[in-house]
Amino acid sequence: MRRSAKIFGVVGASALILSVLWLAGSELSSRAIARAVDGLETDGWDVQYRGLETGGFPSRFDTRIDAPEIADPSAAFAWESSDIELRVHTFRPGVIEIEPGLSHTITWGGRDIEIRLTTATAAGHVAPLADFALRAVSVEIAELVATEAARVLFSLRSVTSQIRNLDGPVYDVVADIDAVTPPPDIRALLDPDGALPNVIEGLSLDASVTFDRPLDRFAIDGAYPRPLAITVRSFQANWGDLRIQVQGTLRTDPAGVIDGELVIAAQNWREIVDVAAVSGVLPDTMRGAVETSLALLAPLSGDPENVEAPLSFTEGRAFFGPFPLGPAPRIDLP
Repeated sequence: MRRSAKIFGVVGASALILSVLWLAGSELSSRAIARAVDGLETDGWDVQYRGLETGGFPSRFDTRIDAPEIADPSAAFAWESSDIELRVHTFRPGVIEIEPGLSHTITWGGRDIEIRLTTATAAGHVAPLADFALRAVSVEIAELVATEAARVLFSLRSVTSQIRNLDGPVYDVVADIDAVTPPPDIRALLDPDGALPNVIEGLSLDASVTFDRPLDRFAIDGAYPRPLAITVRSFQANWGDLRIQVQGTLRTDPAGVIDGELVIAAQNWREIVDVAAVSGVLPDTMRGAVETSLALLAPLSGDPENVEAPLSFTEGRAFFGPFPLGPAPRIDLP
């Protein structure tokens, strides 16, 4: 009898301690959200939400935010959603799961864009210290459709992406996007004759990015972390008969000007030249010379319809193979 009483006593005490810890953690979670809201408002953002509640006892802190709205009046930007749910495990405080609402509205430059999702989940891992340094984040989206005034702008079947911290301010980035229907204006620019399918079959990226400082809670204070180097292990795009693969490394100087080289392998390169010329990326005055040179380079790959050539950036200029394209692009972050 005494042993049973001791067992019940231990269980009761443990339950009481766990309840107190959970209640304390729940209060801290609510305060953290309140501090985040205060910080955004101090920076000039307008933040509103209809309700906030926390549940999930005893193993998680499940915080649901109803009808969140965030706006930056100075940039004419606003975002609102039906809801968003944050889940933090009681004994793994650095792991955060996010379940965004399936209905979103983005206002930007006077345009209202509605986004609908079938499913969407995200998970993040941050260092549970003062800086909350990012360790990893993953996102999965299924069936996204963006509309404006009841007109479909673009859609996609699925997105899976992951960012993983390697060492210091170096991050791996992997992403796969399936069945993308591009916006009508982009489609008209790239394929005005309608020769390509309506859907881009797939886009994939495997890369790493080195920043000048880690991605943590201080990254949004003042200047954003600046990318110093981007290594593209593989980028692939498949659109109808067009196949493009890219590999290489780019660096940026203190002014953000890109330097480095990307090797581009293209199947059915003549169609790609057509798309580049019609869209204005390739000037008409250079088209003949580019086609002649690529026709000479293509047989080196073993197939006259395929070509491999470097897209290089050096001393502030961009070149495709030996052909100058103009000034090198600049990565300019606020």
